[in-house]
Amino acid sequence: MLKEIEIYKCSNNKIAEGINPSYSNTSIPYLFLYDADKFYEFEMQASKKLKIKFKNATKLVGIKSDKIAQDLKYYKRGFSNEHKKMYSRLEQISSFLGNELETDDTGLFFKSNSPFYVFRIQAREYLKNKRVSVFNDTIEGALISESSKEIFFKWLLSHYNVDVSHLRGVTTQLRNSGTVVINDKVLLTSIKLMFEGKSDTQIKKKKPYKQVSDLDFYINGQADWPPVSKTSGWVTYFLDFAIDEIEKESLLSQDHNFHELFNSYFPELYAILNRLYPDRLQRSLSQ
Repeated sequence: MLKEIEIYKCSNNKIAEGINPSYSNTSIPYLFLYDADKFYEFEMQASKKLKIKFKNATKLVGIKSDKIAQDLKYYKRGFSNEHKKMYSRLEQISSFLGNELETDDTGLFFKSNSPFYVFRIQAREYLKNKRVSVFNDTIEGALISESSKEIFFKWLLSHYNVDVSHLRGVTTQLRNSGTVVINDKVLLTSIKLMFEGKSDTQIKKKKPYKQVSDLDFYINGQADWPPVSKTSGWVTYFLDFAIDEIEKESLLSQDHNFHELFNSYFPELYAILNRLYPDRLQRSLSQ
């Protein structure tokens, strides 16, 4: 199915708007795929909390305040359940604009009960109606996650001879910012930043949290990490490795086929790929 799809890199808004079928008044099926920071980012407040700032990915697709207000007026007039659900969703999204969100001690994540995680779900559902899929953070986050950790750690060892087993679950004293437990969630996110991904909070390595840079310094010193970038090819190498491993596992499994196993390792990526199938195939895959 992927071979039947034309893929464009929309490095600027003019390209995205030009190929959008609704802009050119055509009926070609399409899907936009974005990193989360194209739609929202965070501004540090004096309280050290973060406030969501909405952004427009393009003129046609966005969640900026004026667009939300416009859509609220539209959906308020509807009486169908679909309109009522959308109106409720838009009200929730709008209410997040002034919220100050508290991070955990690392600065990598919001607190577990943070309203941010509700916002992220609602924003993603809202954008689905615009034929848009948004990663929770970035493509790196869809590949390096707690779901894929065992296959990712195996690939690090196989491809780069990097063994992280001695880091998992370790409690250590950082150079400037106290003690931290490096559980798998912290370890994976720290590695993701090294691989040019982002944390939930979109915090950069150097600031504003000392512990983020301290974690980066500590974990960098624990292995001979490879130089990686968005153009180094690591995504292809990792996916090739993962697909081979999943194929082997599916051949040995009596309970799970390749699609089910791929979904268990890469649920976010699988959900996006599944949207590219025609409706009839989507139904058969879900059964």
